[in-house]
Amino acid sequence: MSGEKMRLRLDGQPHETSSDPTVIAYVEGFQWNQHENRNFQLKEGEQNSLVLVDQLDEQCRIPVGVKEALSDKSFTKYFVGVRRKGDDTIYCIAPQQTVRLYPATTTTQDEAQVNNNGNHLAASDSSQQQLSKAELRAQLIEKFGSKSTKKRREAILRSAVTEREVHKGEVGAVQSSISGHTTIPQNNNTAAAGNSVDMVTLPPMNKETNLLAEAYPLQAVILPREWKEMESSVGILDSLMDMDALKKNDMVDMWGIPEQLANDFFLRQGVKGQQELICCLFLKYLCKFQTFPKTMKRRETKVWGEESGIPNVLLERFLRDFTEYDTKRRTYFRSPLYVDKLIYHALVVWLHLVGFSGDPQNIAELLGLTVLRCLLYFRQLGCKVQQVKTTTNNKSYQATLQVPLQLPEPRKGKPQTMRQGNIS
Repeated sequence: MSGEKMRLRLDGQPHETSSDPTVIAYVEGFQWNQHENRNFQLKEGEQNSLVLVDQLDEQCRIPVGVKEALSDKSFTKYFVGVRRKGDDTIYCIAPQQTVRLYPATTTTQDEAQVNNNGNHLAASDSSQQQLSKAELRAQLIEKFGSKSTKKRREAILRSAVTEREVHKGEVGAVQSSISGHTTIPQNNNTAAAGNSVDMVTLPPMNKETNLLAEAYPLQAVILPREWKEMESSVGILDSLMDMDALKKNDMVDMWGIPEQLANDFFLRQGVKGQQELICCLFLKYLCKFQTFPKTMKRRETKVWGEESGIPNVLLERFLRDFTEYDTKRRTYFRSPLYVDKLIYHALVVWLHLVGFSGDPQNIAELLGLTVLRCLLYFRQLGCKVQQVKTTTNNKSYQATLQVPLQLPEPRKGKPQTMRQGNIS
C-alpha cells in the first residue's frame, strides 16, 4: 500500500484522507472501491491481530485497529470505521452503536445476482428503502458528530419545513381559493400561502376586457419574431395541414412536443388550429428552459442552447426575460423572482392552449410543480380553482380564467416570491 491510497466513502462521497466516520459493508470480507477496484478480506494476522488482505495480492495487507475485542469477525453486516490522516489503519467504532446503516459502495444488477448466490446484502436493500441519505447522515452526526456539527444540524432542523407541513399548507391555500376568498390566508409554516406577487412577474394584461383571449394577450407572450420561427419549424406556412387528421404521435414524433401537452391539445374543446399547435411548441421550449441552471457563464449558454434544442431566437429572449445578468462576472442568474415569471408566462400560454379552462396536472408536471402548488400560481393569475369529482375517487382540479380579471389583493409588507420557504 506504499504508493496507493485507499478510498472510503460515506453516502457516496470519497474520503481519501478524512477522519470522518465511514460506513463499510461486510460481504464475505470487507470491500472497498479503489482506483483498481480491489477486494479486501478480513483475516487474522500475527499475534491475533486483524488485517485486510487483498484477494489478488496476498502481500497487500492493511492493519485494522479495533476498539473492542471481537469474538466473532462477522459480528455485523456493517461497521463504522475512522481512518486517521496519513495512516492506513482503520479504527472500528463499537459495533453495537451502529443502527440501520447501509454500505457506502453501490452494487450493479450483475453484482447483485452474484451476491444472491452467496451472502447477499438483503438488510442493506431494505434499509436503503426505509431511510433517505439525509436521514442516515443525521444518524451518523447524532452518534459520532462533534458538538459544533450537532449544533449546526439542530439549527438546520429548526428552520426546515417538513413535507407534511408544506402539503398541509398547500391544501389549506387551495381550499381557501375554492371557497372564493379574495386573498390566500397566511400560514406560518409555508411562506407561499400569503405572499403577494410582484407585478413584474406577471405577463402583460388587460383588466378591463371581458374577452378571455384579451385578458392576457397571446401576442404579448409569444412575440411576432418567435411566432414566425415556430411556424417555420412545423411547416404550417408551407403546407396548411389538415388539423382533423393530426394525431398525437405526429406531435410527439415530428416536433418533439411532450406527450402531456399533446394530451391537453386533443382534450381542448372546439376547433384546434395553428395557434394551439404553436402554443404547444412554445411551451415545449419554455418548460425546457425551466431546467436552466441557477448560474451559468455567458460563454456556456450557446452550448447549453444547442443541447436543449431551443432555437436561438427563443433562447435570447428567455435569457433576457427570465434570468438576471451580472455584467462584471459575465454570468446569468435565475433568482426565484424570475423562476416565478417563467411559470406565469407558461401558464398563460397553457390557458390559451386549453381554451382557458382545464386540468393543470400535465403542465404542473412539466414545470416541476405539484398540482396544488401550480393552483396557487393560477390563483394569482385571477383563475377560479375548483375541485372536480371523478368516478375513481381521485382528486382532480380545474383552473378557469375569469374576466374581467380580479387578482388577489397584495399583502402589506415586503414583496416575496412564490417559491420561498423550500416549497417545491
